Amino acid sequence: MTRRTGWITAGAAAVLIGIMIVLLLPRETAEQRALSIMNALATGDADAISAALPQVAQDTIDALGSASTRISDPEVIASDGTDVTVAYSLRGERHELLLELNAADGRFSAAGSGLLATVEVDRAASIGELALTAGAPTQLLPGVYDVIAAPADLLDGERAVVAPAGSDQRVEIAVRPTPAAVALAQDHLDAHIAECTASAADTPQRCGIAIPWAADLTRVTMIDYTVEQAPHIDLDERSFVASGGVLLAHVTGIDAAGQRTTVAYRTENWMLRGDVAFTDDDLVLTAW
Repeated sequence: MTRRTGWITAGAAAVLIGIMIVLLLPRETAEQRALSIMNALATGDADAISAALPQVAQDTIDALGSASTRISDPEVIASDGTDVTVAYSLRGERHELLLELNAADGRFSAAGSGLLATVEVDRAASIGELALTAGAPTQLLPGVYDVIAAPADLLDGERAVVAPAGSDQRVEIAVRPTPAAVALAQDHLDAHIAECTASAADTPQRCGIAIPWAADLTRVTMIDYTVEQAPHIDLDERSFVASGGVLLAHVTGIDAAGQRTTVAYRTENWMLRGDVAFTDDDLVLTAW
């Protein structure tokens, strides 16, 4: 045998041994793959979840890291080819789930849609770094999530949402303005009051100002204001009331005798009302 023939024979033998080793290696079953996916959800292993559920958005996977409770005690309870039924616990309740696996190149993956829960919030909120838009469905992996009203520094409101796989629910979050929101609203109101009390020939709109000048004057040429005490604001998440204001108005005009004169009017119950809307990092007052 020549040296070349010996190399060829040895090479062929090595290839054959390699093939035999591959054939002898244990291959992951559908049941094992299903259980590994559920274990990844239970431990919050983001890399394993991404590899097993390629169609699930990364934001959804990242949100699982913010879950207050993840699934526990996963187990396979039945299988039929690539369809595997698993069970898991969430917040003390047992759930069952059918995982439809796809086989490719000797590996299994799941489409992921059956694992997802859908949550729709009634107002802007967040789960960790994941922003939730009011009225828009958000997909989550199974878990318990603390949904926090946004903006969190202006609104105090939180709700724990139990989201088992396949569930679809609308979530309402009860909120109340924080002290920071009240202080900010007062600042906005004070700015509005400054505009309302600028000298002008007409009574301003949406300022809560009504001056009974018609009893003393036939025509007004100028109104000058002095705010002795600004109204104090009180608000909820939708509306505001500002009361307790004291306002002095000096109205200059023409009286019934045709003389130019100035009359002072003072109110001690100056009040404004209106709507409140919260943005990503601010609030907007709209006086009526």
